[in-house]
Amino acid sequence: MGWLSGFSYRKSHVVNSANNAGTNYQIKIVAHYGTGTDSGADVYLNSHCRNDFGDVRFTDDDGSTLLDYWMEEKVDSDYAVFWVEVADDLSSANATIYIYYGNSNATTTSNGDNTFIFGDDFSGTTLNTNKWTEVGTGTITVSNGYIRIKTTTSWGHKRIMELADRDLADKRIIIRWRPIAETAHTNQIYYAASTLSPDLWSCFRLASLDKYQLYTRQGGTSSSRWISTNLYPLNTWYKLHLLIKSSTLKIVSYNDNYTVRDESTFIAYDSGISRFQIGQGDLNDEGDFDYVWIGKFVDPEPSHGSWGSEERLAQAIVRVFTDMLGMLDVKVKNVCKRFIDKIGMLDVKVKNAIRNFSDVLGELDVLIPIKARLRQLTDYMGMLDSKVKVASKRFMDYLGLGDVKLKRIIKVLKDNLGLMDVKAKQVAKMLKDNLGLADVKIKGAIKMLKDALGQYDALFTRKISAGGQAIIRVLEDILGLVDVKVKGINKNFVDYIGLVDVKVKSVSKIFIDNIELCDVKIKFVCRKFIDYVGLVDAKVRFIVRNIIDYLALSDVKFKLKHVTRMFLEKLALYDKRYILPKLYGIFKYRKKEHPKQEVTVES
Repeated sequence: MGWLSGFSYRKSHVVNSANNAGTNYQIKIVAHYGTGTDSGADVYLNSHCRNDFGDVRFTDDDGSTLLDYWMEEKVDSDYAVFWVEVADDLSSANATIYIYYGNSNATTTSNGDNTFIFGDDFSGTTLNTNKWTEVGTGTITVSNGYIRIKTTTSWGHKRIMELADRDLADKRIIIRWRPIAETAHTNQIYYAASTLSPDLWSCFRLASLDKYQLYTRQGGTSSSRWISTNLYPLNTWYKLHLLIKSSTLKIVSYNDNYTVRDESTFIAYDSGISRFQIGQGDLNDEGDFDYVWIGKFVDPEPSHGSWGSEERLAQAIVRVFTDMLGMLDVKVKNVCKRFIDKIGMLDVKVKNAIRNFSDVLGELDVLIPIKARLRQLTDYMGMLDSKVKVASKRFMDYLGLGDVKLKRIIKVLKDNLGLMDVKAKQVAKMLKDNLGLADVKIKGAIKMLKDALGQYDALFTRKISAGGQAIIRVLEDILGLVDVKVKGINKNFVDYIGLVDVKVKSVSKIFIDNIELCDVKIKFVCRKFIDYVGLVDAKVRFIVRNIIDYLALSDVKFKLKHVTRMFLEKLALYDKRYILPKLYGIFKYRKKEHPKQEVTVES
C-alpha cells in the first residue's frame, strides 16, 4: 500500500457498487474543515488541511494513483464540495478510495474537464469555441468565472449550443445559474435541435410566476409537465441537477448552500438524440451561468459506504512494514515447506541409498567380509581415540606446567595443538579422516570399491604384479592413504594436530615462544606423544597385519572353486617379491605363498 508523497494525513472511503455504474463514475464528497463524525458524503479533516482546501487530493485503493476531481465550491475554514471520478468499475464490486490532506505547500489541482464527460466553468474572458457555438440574437459576456447571456429581440433565444448532438440518456447535468432580468423565460436549458424545433425537453424560470417549469415532448406534443412549488427571485444563485434515466427526466433544484428547494419525479419525453443548449428566451431576458457539467448517472446511484479512521504517515509506514513482515512470514513458511519437502525427498533418497549400499555390502560380504572388517577397524579406532585422550593428558603432564601457568598453557595448547578436552573427539575425527574412515568419505570409498570390483575381469587379465598393485591402490584409496609417501601422511597428521610448520625447528620455536620449553624437551615430548598415540613400530606392524589379514583374498573366503583357483593363480607370486607403499616406514615387502597366503613383515 503506497502513500501519496508530501501529505501527512488520509482517510479511506468505501463507495458501494450499483448496477450499470461502470468506470469513471462521478460522486460528490463534502469535506469539512473541523471535527465531526464521518458519514455518507461528509468527511471531517480535523483542521489538518489548508484553510482553502487546496491540499485535498483523492487516490485509488493503492493509495498513490491520483483520481480526477473538481472542487465545486468552498467556504474557507468551513467546507468544500468535491466531485470525484472513481476509476474502478462500480457495476460489479465496491471500490475503496482515499482522501489525502495535510500539505501546506500544496495548491488545488481541481479540473472539471478531466472529471466530467463534458462541460465548462467559463473561466477566462471569451467563449471556448472548441466546445460551444453561439446561436440566436443577443449578447454574450464571459468574465469573473461565469457567462452572462442576454436576448435582445422578441423571442430571439440567444444561447450557446454544443458543437454536436449528444446522447443524454443516463446522464447528470449540474448547473449553477442566476436570473438577472426577465420578460418571459430566463436561464433556459434546451435539449433540442439547433433550430429549437423539435425540442425534446426544456426547463426555465417562468417570469409570470417566478417559478421553475419543465416542458417535455410526448407523442410529438410539447407542453408543461412540472412546475416548482417555491419561488425563484431574481439576482439569486441556484443550483440545478437534471437527472436523466433513459427517456425520463427528473429535476432537483437546490439553494446555493445545497439545501433542496424543489424536486420533481421522473417525467417521460420522446426518445431521441439532440443538441444540448443554454440561454435566454424573450426580449431582455438576461441571466448568468457559473458552470455546466455533464457526468454519468444511474438509478439507484452508487452509495457512500464507511469511512476509515484518520491515518498519519508514520502509522502508514508501520502498517506497510507489518504487511511486508506478513508477506515475508508467508515466504519464509513457503521456503521452510519447500525445504522440508526437499529434506523428505532427500531422506527417501538416503534410505534408498542405504538400502542399496546394504544390498551391495551383502553381496560383497560373500567374497569379502567387509562388515566384520569395518567393525573391527572401527573398534580399533575407538581404542586409538581412548589412547589419544590418555596421550593428551600425559602430554600435558610431561610439559611440567604448574598450576600458576595452567590457563596460559591450556590457551597455547588450544591455539597450537588443539588438544583442549572439548576437542578430543575432533582429534579422533581428524585421525579417522586421515585413515579414510570419516563419515563424509564413506560414500566415496564405497564407490571406489564398487568401481574396483566392477573391474575384476580386467584385473584378472593383467600381470600378477600389476594386479597386486591395483588391488593395493584400491585399498589405499579406501583407507584414505592417497599419498604413498610416508612423509605426506606424516605431514597431513602433523597439520591436523595443529603443527602447521613441518620443520621441527619451526615447531620448537613455536613451543619455546609460547610455553618456554627448550628444544630438548620438545623432542622428548614429541617422542612421548608419538608413543602414546600408538605410532610405534610394534603397533604399526599390528595394524598392517590386521589390515592384510582382514582384506586378504584367501581361498577359504571363496565359495566357488573355479573363482578360487583363478584368483590364486593370478595372485601367486612364486617366491617373487613386490614392493608395497611404505606405511609409516615400518614394512617394505610382502611375500605371498600358494595355496594359502602368509605374510611376513620385515622392518
